[in-house]
Amino acid sequence: MIVIPCSYGKRLRREVRNETFGPREEVKFEDHIGEYKQHILEGRRDYETKFIDDPVPALDRYNGVLYTIDSSLRQCLANAIRKSGVQTLILSGAYGAVTASQRIYMYNQPLDLDHWRRYKLPEAVSAFAETFHFNVVIGFFKSPSDSSQYEKIFDDATEISKSKFKKCTFANYRLLVESLSKSVSEMTSVQSGSI
Repeated sequence: MIVIPCSYGKRLRREVRNETFGPREEVKFEDHIGEYKQHILEGRRDYETKFIDDPVPALDRYNGVLYTIDSSLRQCLANAIRKSGVQTLILSGAYGAVTASQRIYMYNQPLDLDHWRRYKLPEAVSAFAETFHFNVVIGFFKSPSDSSQYEKIFDDATEISKSKFKKCTFANYRLLVESLSKSVSEMTSVQSGSI
């Protein structure tokens, strides 16, 4: 499983020409976290008034540097999800976490660490990994960054999880995306459905 942060930059529905995932391919984070589902949904309610536009897959919505520095990244992640079951989880300020295929609205909300800890996001991330029996969960982050709260959520999940979590940090997005693409390619070729 791959974990990455969302981005401040987002695309409107009309800017997404071809969706990476169709509605039937959608996997919702909250449907695979057991007892934490209610906590996550309650945490999202605080931000619902900020939701605008029609929903699109999260991988298509986010449009910051991480998502645009390499034009092949979206397709690389989509192929890994479809062919090998390598799930991509995106940490989000308004949603807590979503899968790459999960349809989300446009919003503008930085991740509030205290808010999402109160609504048990680290526990939910851990539960998601354990539900799918992922052997390895790799988080990719740019560090230092203004978004260290995403790393802290990942660190919290690492401490409580039975799955093996590994955090990778990079000085810039180009190195991050190169490593992410390489890791996804290795996961896709080595194991199917266990990472």
